[in-house]
Order: sequence, then structure tokens, then C-alpha cells
Amino acid sequence: MIINKLINRIKRQKIYKKKIRIMKQNAPDCYFADISSFDPLSEYEGGNKISSGVVFDGRLGYGSYIGQNSTLPKTCIGRFCSLSQNIQLVAGRHPSSKFVSTHPAFFSTLQQSGFSYVNDQKFEEYKYVDDEKKYLLKIGNDVWIGANVLLLEGITIGDGAIVGAGSVVTKDVSPYSIVAGSPARVIRYRFTEEEIAFLIEYQWWNKDKEWIKTHADSFQDISSFIKAEG
Repeated sequence: MIINKLINRIKRQKIYKKKIRIMKQNAPDCYFADISSFDPLSEYEGGNKISSGVVFDGRLGYGSYIGQNSTLPKTCIGRFCSLSQNIQLVAGRHPSSKFVSTHPAFFSTLQQSGFSYVNDQKFEEYKYVDDEKKYLLKIGNDVWIGANVLLLEGITIGDGAIVGAGSVVTKDVSPYSIVAGSPARVIRYRFTEEEIAFLIEYQWWNKDKEWIKTHADSFQDISSFIKAEG
């Protein structure tokens, strides 16, 4: 028994190391810590960091990082995003009306509890933001999400948004808004309507790395930035 456990552990370590090698080949300037579950074929634009205990697969834009123990399967994340620790995507739905029971045995063929009473899928269990790529969640560019946040599937976090720590996000978040609470509500917007409109159209995150590095000093004040780049 003990020998078998050791053999299985060695096999898992070999598989993990192989996945890490594949990921580093695809994204040489990224840092991957001890990840509990991940897809080595996910897209990484570069300059990324994934901390320990993270579950992730999908797309991670340039400069974006994910904090410890976050679970974000089937997620599309834009560029320059700052994601703190213990951010959880809540995926999977059960019927709350019409169906007599909420148990998946009556609507799902996936046999979550080991059995099913139906031969055909009778309820859409997942809500996608991208039906083609099967993304459950889309996070825009320059988004900051605090620690211990719950994100429901099928929502989009707009560019430049901030989600306060401990929030439960149940619907789309507008660009450059600051939301917090359970359920999360808009506290305020980061800039004026005119400034937000400029940033959404300008999309500085799509500039090349050299441009961003050269213009970094102007990022400390929105008014100066718009005057310089407008």
C-alpha cells in the first residue's frame, strides 16, 4: 500500500514537471508556482505570474497575475490585470423553478452523484460568456480584483474595473466602475464619463511594450495622460 502511494506520487510529480516544461516553452517570461490544476495549452501572453494553489485554464493577457489559491477555470483575462488571492469562480447551475427537484439526476447526464435518471440533457448547467471557446468568465484589461471574491459564471468584468475584497459579483461590471458588497454594487466610478470614454477608445493596453515603458510616467495622472495623448 505504502509503496503504491509512493509510486503514484512520483508519477504525479513527473506529470506536473512535464506540464511546467511545456508551459515555460510556450511562455518563457512567465512564472508558474506550484499549481494544483492547470492546462499547459492555455494562452499566456507573457509577463504573467501564477501563484501557488491556483486552478486556471483559459487565456491570460500580458502582465496579468493571479494570487494564491484562486480558482478560475475557463476564464479569459485581459492585459495588466491584478488578481489577488482566493478569487473563486462559481460555476454550475441547478434549476430553481418548474423542475420538481434541483438534483442533477433529474436533468443531467453527467452523473455528478454517480447516477442519472435521464438519458438526455434537460437543463443548461453552465452559462458561458463565449459559447465557441466555452469561457465561463471574461475579465477585461487593467482590472483589479481584491481578495476573497466570488464571481458567478457568465459575467463580464469591464476594462479598468475594481472589485472590492470579499465581494460576491452576480452580474456584469461596467468599465472603470468600483464595485463592492454582497451582492456587489457600484460604489463609484474611477473617472469622469469623458475620461472613461477616452480610455475605452484609446485602449493603452494594446500599445506595444516599448510605448508603454516610454509613457509610464504619464500614467500617474489621468488629466495629464489625456492632455499628452489626446
